[in-house]
Amino acid sequence: MRALAAVLILLASTLASCSTFGGRDSENAAAIHTVTKTYSKPADETWRAVLSVAKELDLRVETDQHDALGGMMIAKRSNKDEVHVDARSVDAQNTTVSVLVEPGDKNLAQIIQDRVSDRLGLSVGAARASLAAGSQVDGTYDQKLDACLGAAERAIAALRLAAPRRELHDTWARLETAQLDSIPIQIRLDRTRRDQTFVVFTVGTGASDDNRTLALRLKAEFERQLIPESRGEKSQ
Repeated sequence: MRALAAVLILLASTLASCSTFGGRDSENAAAIHTVTKTYSKPADETWRAVLSVAKELDLRVETDQHDALGGMMIAKRSNKDEVHVDARSVDAQNTTVSVLVEPGDKNLAQIIQDRVSDRLGLSVGAARASLAAGSQVDGTYDQKLDACLGAAERAIAALRLAAPRRELHDTWARLETAQLDSIPIQIRLDRTRRDQTFVVFTVGTGASDDNRTLALRLKAEFERQLIPESRGEKSQ
């Protein structure tokens, strides 16, 4: 019942904020695209993980209302799509989190949940992101994880960055390199449920125009390296 209540609260906040879902089917559409998960962690710890992931993904938080029993967040991506997160305490040691990414990006909602799980140390074999505060850009591509990983490695070589450290798993991979041996760079690749690949390019340990410029340059080179394969970016 608590999980259902969390979803209903999330739906209400979504509709109240002028959701892009419209008409009488709006509630059904939101329910279909909402990803809900219960974590074996207290509400305050879970909410800190939610905020950390929002920062990691370079989301602009517009609403953050929370207390000891959970919270509600509305944030925007760089392409202006809204991200709605609702967390509610089930009991002292368990918290239910619901995520909705408008206008219905369930893949990214699942990835956000996976990142929260990573942050809470609940994903088997998952490594926490080390560059949470850097400048980031992202994209979703039709190519499979291994093809995108190869393109990422070629992009690193083309830009004459340091030889990358590689971490590869069944559903995600990470490359870590550096520019001039001083600016850390990370490319994180996640396989989505539609067998696409969500890629996040992170540069530096703090947001800056120079770091963002390099992140955009790395993303552009990565996309160039996907040629002659057909590119399929779905988000910016």
